[in-house]
Amino acid sequence: MATNTYVRAGGVAVALIIAAALLPRLGLSREYDREVRLVVIDRTYYLEGHSVPNPTLKLRAGERIRLVLRNDDDGMQHDLTIHEWNVAVPPIKGKGEHALSFRVPDSRGVVSYTCTPHSSSMLGSIEVE
Repeated sequence: MATNTYVRAGGVAVALIIAAALLPRLGLSREYDREVRLVVIDRTYYLEGHSVPNPTLKLRAGERIRLVLRNDDDGMQHDLTIHEWNVAVPPIKGKGEHALSFRVPDSRGVVSYTCTPHSSSMLGSIEVE
């Protein structure tokens, strides 16, 4: 009887290990706290689904962010750089998207994000709470 208990416990342990290994592949496990999706339209950043140009992003200190930049400007090259944090989405030439993950620094305050080729028109702020 004791042997059956050990076999069942071992089977459950193996099942849990397999399930944990599969979670990332199934998209059920995240390596970030929140996803921020920005879309470039007519040389302007927008939060996906919103109409405010070059919006102020409100992030929390220490938060893990997955930043997705989608370029909808056909034939134009855009990127996104947060110089103060050494964070940069590489240039996207024409339509396409790129994602990266980073941790928001612990210091609170305001920093800027910009598009390197169009820094005069594509400039926004990040407020860290």
